Amino acid sequence: MVRSSFSFLFAILLAGSVSAQNRGAGTPAPQTDRHIATVNGQKIPADWYIDLLNDHAMAQRQQGQPENIDQVTDDEYFSTLIDEELVRQEAEKRGVVVTRDEAIRVMIESPPDFIRNTFTNAEGVYQKEQFRKVAMNPQKITEFAQPGQNRQQMVENWKRDLEKVIRYVQNSRTRELLVDAIYKEQPLTESQIKNRYFASKTLLNGSFVRVYHSTIPDSAVSLTEAEARAWYESHKPELTFPAVRSIGTIILPVAPLAADTVVRRKRVDSVLQAIRKATASRRSAVVRAIAAGLPPGRYPDKAISLAQIPPEFADTVARSSAGSLLGPFERDGEIVMLFIEGVEPQRDTVVKARHILFRANSGTDTTGTSEVMELMLKLKEKITEDTVFAQAAQIYSQDGSAKIGGNLGWFGRGKMIHEFDSVSFLTKPGSVVGPVRTSFGYHLLRVSERSNKGYRIRELRFPLPISPEAVQSVLADARRYADALRSGSGVDSLQLELKSRYRGTVTDTSTIERMQKYGDVLAVGEFAFNAAPGDVRLFTLPFDRIAVVQMIEAREAGLPPFEKFPRYVTAFAKLDKKMEMLKPRVEQLKDSLKWNMLIGPMRQIAPMAEIFLVQDKTVDAPPDENPTILDSLIATVQGGGVTGPVRGKWGYYFVRAEYKSSPSEADYRRDAAQFAENYRQEYQQQRAMEILKRARAMANVVDLRPSIQMVLQQQP
Repeated sequence: MVRSSFSFLFAILLAGSVSAQNRGAGTPAPQTDRHIATVNGQKIPADWYIDLLNDHAMAQRQQGQPENIDQVTDDEYFSTLIDEELVRQEAEKRGVVVTRDEAIRVMIESPPDFIRNTFTNAEGVYQKEQFRKVAMNPQKITEFAQPGQNRQQMVENWKRDLEKVIRYVQNSRTRELLVDAIYKEQPLTESQIKNRYFASKTLLNGSFVRVYHSTIPDSAVSLTEAEARAWYESHKPELTFPAVRSIGTIILPVAPLAADTVVRRKRVDSVLQAIRKATASRRSAVVRAIAAGLPPGRYPDKAISLAQIPPEFADTVARSSAGSLLGPFERDGEIVMLFIEGVEPQRDTVVKARHILFRANSGTDTTGTSEVMELMLKLKEKITEDTVFAQAAQIYSQDGSAKIGGNLGWFGRGKMIHEFDSVSFLTKPGSVVGPVRTSFGYHLLRVSERSNKGYRIRELRFPLPISPEAVQSVLADARRYADALRSGSGVDSLQLELKSRYRGTVTDTSTIERMQKYGDVLAVGEFAFNAAPGDVRLFTLPFDRIAVVQMIEAREAGLPPFEKFPRYVTAFAKLDKKMEMLKPRVEQLKDSLKWNMLIGPMRQIAPMAEIFLVQDKTVDAPPDENPTILDSLIATVQGGGVTGPVRGKWGYYFVRAEYKSSPSEADYRRDAAQFAENYRQEYQQQRAMEILKRARAMANVVDLRPSIQMVLQQQP
């Protein structure tokens, strides 16, 4: 016997599928002769899209939530189906498509967990042959029929759901093979992995310097048309652009009216009364019923430690017991209440602490002088009280926590640097210990509390309601602006008026690619790719915003001929030439730059240099650069030293370090295997997402949802 009945398996979840018997009344049944989109000419059946909507409705119904689907959710389901097809097409290009027969074999030999768990006996053994029998011969599913169950309908439902499982396995396996194939095209080297390890775990105090390409002036670079054409020929792949549309947008926020604030206040008061009136045994049920009608809470269903709770609430929660209602609080424009459903012991302990840091400099340790040590010992003796310790931290501590009295909040094991971490969890609450030596300097530490309690929290969120009157008022102004755009009269003056009246108004001119969201929805892009220059449309966006969008210009996909954009090609060909001319100059800078050189002298030897300061943190590359461009420099630089240059997209980089805290070679040897595996997986997924993003932008996608939705509205 299988552990669960057939009806249980498919009534709950089956890779996003649900049997016809589970659909809500009046919800349309899928029809395979229609499709929801085409992707490069390949049809996406409407069947798949409608099933996703049905599943969403059922899941919402089971959770007591409204079954309606907002535009963001609808777009997510639609994008999922488009991406599935694009993954298949990209895999096909690389010869790694999973056939239907192979998917069936994989499904039987290594099924998804929801299949394995269902076809598992009481001893925990997967009944592969039982599943093979009903997978290869759907008629056999009637062996699991309940008395009185319609066997013909059961077989039809099983055939339908089985196809969905096969498609799920086929899609999952195809994605896995595609990710592997993409990685083989551009694999990581051992040195890249090692450099990433050290760069990601090194804390640096210093700066990195970018010597910009414009150090070489345009006047010093000569470039013939023949050279520009040669550059064009050698860079054709990166000059093949996706289709884009230029759009101009104004987004007006819909602000609540004064009456809306009153409505929320009354609702909060009524909720407070209802919860307070409830008996202790009923209070949790009352809170859950109220929460079902509010935006989803942001806390997990399991117990969490104080270190996982926002700092502004953690101390209040720590003083609370099960059944307590905390708040109301103001947070991010909402009124929030926290209900403590339960408090239970946890295996891991967290502590709350403050510290005072005296910096350690690289080279000679001037902080370790007798005068400094004497001061720290005196402080340690006199500042045992928490308030006094906080005042001393504001005066003496040499890090960012000084302004908040050295407060480090609640933290668990492994969150702080090793030497600090070890002392924190051995210190008796209320005592001051130190000086503790770390790579940052010398610390005095006061642990005020320890806790091994876990809290199950139910969050009640009350955003400001938006009344229809507020929406209509903004819509009227949006229509005025749209009319001005169409007529080409009074646009600038009206824009100034709206900006002065609507706080948070956004004006924007940008380009948008196919399948790219704008304002959190796909609808803007769909309009832009089907509109003529000058066309205008209004959109109601999520999060209470109204947008007026005008399509300005269209650029089609492909490789433009050189004659279409000679200035663009020439600019980048010159950039490459500048970088080559700059190379010997930055090599000379290597001996001139010092770790402690002030910005003024640095400007004298490298006038076009950009300096990015880094203080006690890991170093991130500039957002317009390869994220790993600095890895080799960070891994090799020494405290009190400079390393570089390496060439990036726009210039050459150096790293200057006053001091750094980094792992040892022994740490790397210990962590190398696990880190390499994790980094490879992260890199593989990143590369796959880059390929998918470009495939999405280059694809010819026809969105047929409007026509499908019109048909759905006519269903009984």
